[in-house]
This record gives sequence, C-alpha cells and structure tokens, in this order.
Amino acid sequence: MISVFVFQNKKPQAKKNIDTFYFQLAFWLSLFYLATILVTILSQPFVGSSIISLMHESNLYLGPFQGLVTAALGSLFIKSK
Repeated sequence: MISVFVFQNKKPQAKKNIDTFYFQLAFWLSLFYLATILVTILSQPFVGSSIISLMHESNLYLGPFQGLVTAALGSLFIKSK
C-alpha cells in the first residue's frame, strides 16, 4: 500500500475518475473484512478459549482475506483514470 501511495504522489495531481466497480469491490471487501474481525472478537466468550489463541487461529482465514482486501484497494488506486 505504501508503494501505491508513493507512486500516486509522484504523478501530477489532476482530477481522477474511479471506476465504480473497483470502488464497490474495495468498499464491500473492506467492510466484510472488518465485520469478520468483529465477529471473531465477539465470538470469544462462546468458543471457550482465550482471545489471544482465538486470534492466532483466525490468522488462517484473516491473513488471505487481508491480502484480497489489499489487492482490491491497490487496484482502486492503480485503475483510476
């Protein structure tokens, strides 16, 4: 993400149009990712394990999901016209 921001700052600042599809994709993936983290945290009393061990176990699905969200956000910045 930092490389995308650096790349964008080196370009001349002009008004940019963003494709609605990429915006919607990034928005909904980000929202679903944050909701998944919230559900993981709030499910701790029902699981019966500590929050630390639950977060370590959730790394199995949150890690790849975070990669998808980052790719969607990166495409949002790169595909802007």
